[in-house]
Amino acid sequence: MLHLTVFAQQQQPWPRNRTTGRVEFNGRLRWPDTVRTELQRQILVRHWYRSKLTNNTVKEIQSFVLSSGTTYGDVPKESCYKLSILNEDDERFNLCFHIKLNADSIGLNYYFFDFEGSYLAIDNGSGFSLEEVLKGDETRTQSVMDGFHEKLLLALKSW
Repeated sequence: MLHLTVFAQQQQPWPRNRTTGRVEFNGRLRWPDTVRTELQRQILVRHWYRSKLTNNTVKEIQSFVLSSGTTYGDVPKESCYKLSILNEDDERFNLCFHIKLNADSIGLNYYFFDFEGSYLAIDNGSGFSLEEVLKGDETRTQSVMDGFHEKLLLALKSW
């Protein structure tokens, strides 16, 4: 489980679609020179997804595949990342998002969108939109999302 520590630093803004204003990540990762075949590309994409974009079990990933289908490399079209805060309430946060991946001979194009979250504690739980969190003043939830944001930015820099 990922445990996040909040640092007093300037956060990079969440990327937004210019038309809708909603949070979206899109870009491209170039293939390493050693990855030449389609099979090598798909294996690399699956490894990248499992090591950097989710911390779900294989069984949980399979349930996403069954419910949402797959995109390039058999990566689920919907994914969640389990976030947590260590405190007396044993709070848990999940952030889920949709994924579109397309590959060509140069690299992998990625697009992540429709970010939604859920909050669970021993005695209650609720869902929330990332947009609501980013507009609100709930600093505890915002700090958890900022931690995920940094993790996602790192994942999109390299394989």
